Amino acid sequence: MKNFVSVVIKALLSITEQNVSGIEKVQNRYKLGRFLGTNIFLLSALLIIFGTTLIHYKYLHEYFKFSLAVPLISGVIYTFVLERTNSMKSKTAALFVINLSLGVAFSLALTEAVTKNLNRIFEPQMLLSIIGIFLLLLWMLFLLLKTSKNLGIVAIDQFHRTRYVVCILLVNNTSIEGEILTITNKGDFILRIVSKKSEIFIKSSSIATIKIVNEI
Repeated sequence: MKNFVSVVIKALLSITEQNVSGIEKVQNRYKLGRFLGTNIFLLSALLIIFGTTLIHYKYLHEYFKFSLAVPLISGVIYTFVLERTNSMKSKTAALFVINLSLGVAFSLALTEAVTKNLNRIFEPQMLLSIIGIFLLLLWMLFLLLKTSKNLGIVAIDQFHRTRYVVCILLVNNTSIEGEILTITNKGDFILRIVSKKSEIFIKSSSIATIKIVNEI
């Protein structure tokens, strides 16, 4: 799987960086990262959630507490990893696993609630419980989508380690120079201002011109 992802990333990077300017290459990297996150990491996560739920329903429905404990314990372990690491790559991966674990847990809980209470599913208290679990599952899937995109960007950065310092001229003639931390899907920039040891968010609508001044 790792070798497959590596080949795909290298091929896509080669395609997206042909005949484009320097700043377009940077923007394409982040777009490609989000694309990979959605189409590889998110899809894999959804298959894991569906597969785990199906296996539990068919073979392990009598051991619900055990099935539920496994993803919850995994989530707790990676929560400790998240708190103890300073690496952005490790934090992103830990968040992905935590959201995936909770997604599995809520999917199992929803399946258990529905299948074990079919005869009283429309009772107000039971219906509210099922709706509550379903909404929590949807929230976890939304968070999983966001962390999958971030994980895709991290994967791209593993194969393209160059960091860029850019100078952005705003429409009000203010000039800002800093290292690109990320570019959002709306084209907004988050820069690290090295001299001030701070970060700044710049909306795309306020940008007049951008140029790369250095590669690290």
